[in-house]
Amino acid sequence: MTYRALFLQPTSMVMMATLLAACPGDDTSATSVSDSDSDTDASTSGDSATTNTTTADSSASADSGSSDGTTTASTTMTTTDTDSGSSSSDTATATDSGSSSDSGSTTDVGPVCGDGVVDAGEDCDGADLGGATCMSEGFDGGRLGCAGDCTLDTTGCNVNCGNGTIEDPEECDGANLNGLDCTSQGFDAGALACSRGCTLDTTGCISFMCGNNAIEGAELCDGTDLGGVDCIGLGYDGGELACDVGCAAYDPSGCTGTNNCCEAQVEGVTGCGDDACEAAVCGIDAYCCDNTWDGICVNEAYALCPTTCITTCGDGLLTGAELCDGADLGGQDCVSQGFASGTLACSGTCDGFDTTACVPFPGPCCQASTVAGCQDQACQDAVCALDPFCCDDTWDGQCANEAATAPACLGFESCPAATCGDGIVSAGEVCDGADLGGATCQTLGYPAPTNNCCFANGGPGCEDGGCEATVCGVDGFCCSNTWDSICAGEAADLCGSLCANTLGCDVDCDGFDASGCSQALPACVEEDIGTATGAAVTAGDTTGEDDDFAQACGGGGSVDHVVHFIATETGTYSFDLLGSGYDTVLSAYTDCGGAELACNDDSLGTLQSTISLDLVDGQAVLLAVSGYSGNTGAWTLNITPPAPAFPAVCDSGVDAISGQPWVVCSADDTGAWISAAAGAGGNYHATQICQSLGYSDFGQFGGTCGNECGYCEPATACDAVGTQTFDGQGDCGIDAGGQVLCDTVTWTCVP
Repeated sequence: MTYRALFLQPTSMVMMATLLAACPGDDTSATSVSDSDSDTDASTSGDSATTNTTTADSSASADSGSSDGTTTASTTMTTTDTDSGSSSSDTATATDSGSSSDSGSTTDVGPVCGDGVVDAGEDCDGADLGGATCMSEGFDGGRLGCAGDCTLDTTGCNVNCGNGTIEDPEECDGANLNGLDCTSQGFDAGALACSRGCTLDTTGCISFMCGNNAIEGAELCDGTDLGGVDCIGLGYDGGELACDVGCAAYDPSGCTGTNNCCEAQVEGVTGCGDDACEAAVCGIDAYCCDNTWDGICVNEAYALCPTTCITTCGDGLLTGAELCDGADLGGQDCVSQGFASGTLACSGTCDGFDTTACVPFPGPCCQASTVAGCQDQACQDAVCALDPFCCDDTWDGQCANEAATAPACLGFESCPAATCGDGIVSAGEVCDGADLGGATCQTLGYPAPTNNCCFANGGPGCEDGGCEATVCGVDGFCCSNTWDSICAGEAADLCGSLCANTLGCDVDCDGFDASGCSQALPACVEEDIGTATGAAVTAGDTTGEDDDFAQACGGGGSVDHVVHFIATETGTYSFDLLGSGYDTVLSAYTDCGGAELACNDDSLGTLQSTISLDLVDGQAVLLAVSGYSGNTGAWTLNITPPAPAFPAVCDSGVDAISGQPWVVCSADDTGAWISAAAGAGGNYHATQICQSLGYSDFGQFGGTCGNECGYCEPATACDAVGTQTFDGQGDCGIDAGGQVLCDTVTWTCVP
């Protein structure tokens, strides 16, 4: 007979013992106790305590004192109540016993993993997670589980899956596939996706079959399907084109003739027809022989195979080291070069772009620029309402100064007074450090270097033997291969003034330092007067002169005498021919072929000419002395430099930061006296205001007792000043704009 063992939990055994003891037909009693389980429940309240103890004892055997192998059990329960005024105890004992020739005992081992209840030492048990969640475990969401060993299982938790940002351990997140696609996963094509669990989903990827004579997906060709390409289309003379076994490239081994090393081939065609050139290129770029002879390979061929691939600037073909060639700009335009609009052109040497027809973006309202308008519409409108030139022509330094004091500009820019040396061109400055406001040697009238050592010339070598030897001594490529832009840069550094073309800024930021520009005179110049100014700076006679310029005034057809002049300060210069002996014409130009800046025939009721030019310190200009409708004769040139610029009495403005009004009480070359305007009182940034008026800083200061341009006396104003008294009152410390003078104050400006 086969018996099946019955395993019971301790509580089940107690119940069995109780039931067996209650059966009146049982005539067999327990004879021994071999095993016990005990559960104790204790509670205390006030002055009493109750203790309940249950003991279960069980044993089963085929030999237990009963001849028929019956299991005998008995239950004994004892209850004891004790009242001592402070505690009570209840004890119940249940015993299940049996006798056996073999005796064993079982002891309760504590928590049981799998019973659905979190016990001591367990993190969880089944569905009971002990109150834990994915978020309590440091994750952002998901479903927390319990492992078989009653520890928390966080594999269902996630870190922001769905926020578009890949975070460990995510493979992807939404549309963010981390740059992967089906091909990176070993497929030929299709749409890679991201699952809701932020793992890669390749169900949309597909694989093609190379060799079925049908081009599919990324295949370049497949067997007999060449996509309409043949040997001739690849640059060969003829023959039979085939497809490579991997369907990723053509096999031109059956083609006749050679393909051109100087032309890019279609994808899959490798190498070129010149073995030596092919070896040179593929020696530095294996892609050209392993994959495709593309445009990069062609450029390398132009650099490495000068006898095979010859660069010709002006042929309209962008080749070799050329950045552009004629109309071929390599996809570039004014916008890609950092301008707002306009027409980009290629330089005559094909190594750079000509941006003269490009239109820059408007600049900050408190800075001069080369275009009309400024960045803030409200400020622009306010300035242009007073000075239309700023919107119709150019937002120059005067426009920037007007913006610095316009209330409408205060909310957009503080327009602080210029700080020479901070590297930023501000109101009142022509340049500042490396910031030249777009000016170059050429825009200031200095010629560009003409020696071909100074620019990429197609090489090798250049026309100045000494410079060539110096450069090639440090860079042999320039003489053995090509004199490129790198060689030209080395020439600029190593060959002295030969390639001088560097403009600088004066230390006081009110003009340019042109000493680094080429000092060679333009070819049309007949006389250089340098920086001379005054009456009768120079004189001569136009009889027998040549005709260099066709003036826009004076009838034309006259010879001229061209004078080279350099400004030494920024401002308006006056040039005239008063005192000359014939009917003159005077005009001005940027260079020999440059734009005409001004032209005049008669002036001041005479037959002599006068022009005015706004120049900056260091700017060069060409003056053409000519005559009306062919007249010639003796002439005298007079040059008047800019008059010192000082504010006028009662000129006014507002503080660029606080908006408080101020007024000029007096001003000259020795300094100025400034006051809070009548009825005003607030914060004034005296240094900024003084510098905006052309002075270096403020000097003395004090209170006014409410006066304008006076000190504690009645009836004073900018046109009826009182006493200059500076008692040191009104110092309100320093803020981001500098020293602050406050309330009703007055101060001086110093040169």
